[in-house]
Amino acid sequence: MFRLVKAAVCDHLLHSVSRTRKNVASQRCRGGYALEVHLESSSSGVSQEHQQVSLSLDVSAFTELTQLGLLMGGAVLLGLYVLIVFELVHRTLAAMLAATAAIACLALIGDRPSLAKVMSWLDVETLSLLFGMMVLVAILCETGFFDYAAVVAFRVARGRVWPLVTTLCATTALVSAFLDNVTTILLMTPATIK
Repeated sequence: MFRLVKAAVCDHLLHSVSRTRKNVASQRCRGGYALEVHLESSSSGVSQEHQQVSLSLDVSAFTELTQLGLLMGGAVLLGLYVLIVFELVHRTLAAMLAATAAIACLALIGDRPSLAKVMSWLDVETLSLLFGMMVLVAILCETGFFDYAAVVAFRVARGRVWPLVTTLCATTALVSAFLDNVTTILLMTPATIK
């Protein structure tokens, strides 16, 4: 039987079951007591009577520390957007500053992550895919593939805007059926700009 009770109720519970054998397995305090009591029946096989203990707990999902963490996270995100939108610093430096500020905020609220935990947050597969696609797009730009694709799309549309937009959308839909969204954007953006 596992009960979460206040200290006075714990004492009452222990005194009320004094006729039975009891084994207090664990008792921890964190805003209350977690008391685990194993009750056994008497030697005659007749179980002892049980008393019900009423319990009232106030549980708050958002403590002051949680609210402070949410405010800090929002401030870091807002700062990142300001740095990127107004181009105060390079995007890479802005992302690094925001990541450092986020880890500092975690340390301030008491959840200091280790380096191994921070490294586990990196999604290496996604980063490798993006790096590979960026290299592929850079090579295709150097060879003139996107210039050729833009000329072919312009010929198919015969110089009209709406057929050109429709061709571009259809090509994007066809490519996104086989590749993920980020890869599709990396491939289609240079052709759209040309």
